[in-house]
Order: sequence, then structure tokens, then C-alpha cells
Amino acid sequence: MKYIISITPEIALDEIPIYAGGLGILEGDKCIEAGKLNINYIVLTLFYPNGYVYYNASNGKLEEQKINLNFLLNYLEKEPEFKINLFNREVQITPLIHRINTVKVVYFIVNDIQLKKAIEKLYIEETQDDYEEKYVILSKASLKYIQERIGFSNIIEIQAQESLAGLIFLLLKGVNVKKRLIIHTPGAWGHPYFSGNTLKREYGINAGDREMITRLLFPNVDIVTTVSDKHEKITKNTFPEIKDKLTHVTNGVSLDRWMDPEIKKLLSLKDFSPNDFIKAHNFIKFKLLTFIRTRKQIPINIDTQIVLWARRITRYKRPYFITRLIRELGNNLNVVFILAGKAHPKDIEGRQYMSEFLALERENSNIVYFLDYDISYARLLLAGSDLLLFTPFSGWEACGTSYMKAGVNGVPTLASRDGGAIEIIKDEFNGWLFGNNLYNLVDLYSEEARRIDEEDYRDFKNKFLKIVELYNKDREKYAQIMINTLNTFYKWADVKRVIKELIPSQYWSSS
Repeated sequence: MKYIISITPEIALDEIPIYAGGLGILEGDKCIEAGKLNINYIVLTLFYPNGYVYYNASNGKLEEQKINLNFLLNYLEKEPEFKINLFNREVQITPLIHRINTVKVVYFIVNDIQLKKAIEKLYIEETQDDYEEKYVILSKASLKYIQERIGFSNIIEIQAQESLAGLIFLLLKGVNVKKRLIIHTPGAWGHPYFSGNTLKREYGINAGDREMITRLLFPNVDIVTTVSDKHEKITKNTFPEIKDKLTHVTNGVSLDRWMDPEIKKLLSLKDFSPNDFIKAHNFIKFKLLTFIRTRKQIPINIDTQIVLWARRITRYKRPYFITRLIRELGNNLNVVFILAGKAHPKDIEGRQYMSEFLALERENSNIVYFLDYDISYARLLLAGSDLLLFTPFSGWEACGTSYMKAGVNGVPTLASRDGGAIEIIKDEFNGWLFGNNLYNLVDLYSEEARRIDEEDYRDFKNKFLKIVELYNKDREKYAQIMINTLNTFYKWADVKRVIKELIPSQYWSSS
């Protein structure tokens, strides 16, 4: 039996939703579909007992909640423990298993009180030492598990999701197995630095005081894969030394997970009319309206256009575009704005935008904000809205998948020219595009960025107002754009395409 191994910092499964954002959801989507294709796919990751970050705002004030997710351990199958050599001592690891047909997800639990702070939360650490310890654990636990439980001769390929997961490749010099590094972001956070002491002690690498992990990995991998065509071009500019190893596979989404049952039913018909589509969409939209009313009583009916901005809240996603749009337009349009998403707890600016979203919700009758945005909310919001806003600063979004999740339900997007959106969205046919198309990483706090923002915002606002006018004055044409969206996205955005590009079909066989 031959296996594909994926090592990842996070994975978002419905049963075990320990994740921060797009990478975790993508890996979860791949697992769902790989299981249906009978691919022997093994995911190696860490178990974070306190999850990621959870907020509430019961008194209008943003507060973090303390969460303990150890109850999820009841759902997992326990395998025999093993030990790894870590920080000049032995550390005990317990693998816990979740299965999806032929897919096996392995969560490593670290049984060591001294390492508790390092692994208690996903992407949240108090010190640089905690940060480095977390990913050294992932690399060494993954290596030991592969050696003792799988065997290198049984592996088709090891895929590392981001450089931190790729630390295992520093331990595999001379090992005859195909190694693929998948880069999911052009931003600096995707190319972190480790101290020379850690690299020397744990990996035997003589380095300076600080070294970029990504560049250390390049000589040790066979292929580097980015997640959109544009992302490949930007990465080639950033790391010209790997141009011969570089390729891309544009992201996708699981139709099983993200397409509403009403749309699945519609597509099962041999043919469907615009009225059939409108009926299906309005059925989903009615579910969304009912849900919204449980959160806030707002003036809304089935003909009111619902506009959604939903994603991780950080500067490069440009949350200030939606706040500015709302402040300029207020309640003057027949539109309800849904805002959704949260910021990393150490992202001060992101948290300020969360507070601003809360204030906008209080001040405007046509705004509702979901700061507790999760997979279950995303399914309903992305399928039931009439328009998604996708606003990243051009060059900074590796791919994005929110517009895909909306698109497979026939919901079009007004998108900046970035990531994978420019590969699928045709302006005024199956969505709308605005702004500059940049292939370099502009400093987001520079005068150049402010100038680009002003140009992009003018285009964004003008396009948005035209879309609202179209929705209100020519619903038939708007419905046709939604149908075009559905017909293009459900074929192109299917994550099965991603899997087929990453895994040869001869390995799709039942266990």
C-alpha cells in the first residue's frame, strides 16, 4: 500500500474544528475528497487543547474566551505512544487518530508539562522559544511516526503545508522519498526565521543568529508548489533561485462540504431554468434571513440584497474598504451588510477593526457582524448571500477560497485582482473585478500603498454601486450572472482538481 503524507500546522474538520483559517479548511476539504477517491492519505498535525482564539462581545467589549477542547479526545482512536529526542531529553508523544474512509488524520499530543505553553494553542505563543519548540515537535514526531508506523518505502510523496511543517525535510537529507513544499502565502509570516541555536541543536545545521526556514528547505525538496498562477509568479520574483523547482496548483473547495443541498439538487437535473435557480437560491436565502433574525432584528426581506464581507481580519485583507463603504453609504441603499471574521489576538490593528465592526453593527440597522464566524456559519452565509466582497491588497493574497465557496452556490463576487480570483472571474460575466493587478509585494504602510488604495477604492465603490443598481433594476440579468457563476465555479473550483494535479491517478485505489 502506498501513501501520500501531508504535514500541516492545522486542519479544519467538522468533528474536530481546530483551525485558524484557509490553510486548515483547505486541508480538511482535501481529506474529505481524498477519502471519497479512496486515496491513502495520511495527515500529521498537532493537537492544540485550547484551540485557536475565541471572542465574545456580550457587553459591546471585545474579550477572549478560554476554551478547553480536550473533550474532543473522546472522538479519537488512541495509538501506542512513542518517544522522541527533543531539547536534549526524551519527550513522550501520543498519536490520536480520526479516519475518513481511506484518509487517516493523526494528531500528536505532547505529554510533557514543560512544553505545555508551546502546544496549548494554534499559532499563539508567548515567546520565540515556544514558537520554535512547537514546530520542532511537529517535525520530529512526524519523522518518528513515519519511520515506525509507515515506512519510507511505502510513501509516494511527503507534502509539507508551509515552511514550518517542512522542517521535517531538514531531517530527511539522503532519504529517497519525494519531498514537496507547498507555500500558501506570499507574506513574511509564511517565511519565518529560527534561531541558530535551535537549528544547530535540533537539526545539526550551522547557521547564523537567525535563518529563514523557507530558504533552508529549498535544497532539500524536489518541488515547490504555490497555490495560484499569480502566486507562482510572485514567488519566482521573491525566490529566483528556485525557478526550476517551482510550479503551482490553484486551490479548490470540497463541493460536498460547501455546496448547499438545494444547489446539489438543482445540478442533479438534466437541465434547469433561471426560475429553477432563483427558487433554489431564495430557499437558501430564506434560511439565512431566518438565522440573521435570531441575532438582530433588521429591515430585510427576500428582495433585499445581502452583501457579505467574511474572512480573517488583518490589514492585507483590507477590512477598511468595507468600513469606509458602509460609513459613506450608511442606510441609503436597499442592502444588508453581513460582516464576519476575527483577528489573531496579537494583531492589534485587526482587533481594532473587530471593534469597529461591532460599532458599525450598533450604529446601523442594516448591519450584522458575526465575530464567532466558523465553518457552520460560513456554509450558510456564503451560500445565502447575493454578493461576496473579496478585497485583498493585490499581490498579498496567495489564492483565497471564499469566492469559490460562494461561487459553487451561484453567489458572485466583487473581487480585487489577486490570488486565484483572476483565473476564474470574468468581469460582468460570473462576477466583477476591480483595482490594480500587482505582481510585487508593496509595503502596506507606505505612501505607495495609500495611493493604490485610493485608486482601488474608487473603482471598488463605483463597481459596487453599479452592482446594486443592476440587482434592483434588472434582476433577470443579475440572476444570469449568478447562473454563470454556478456553471463555471462548480467545475473549476472543485478540490478534486487540486488532488488530481497533486496525486497521480494510479494511486487512487481502495485500501
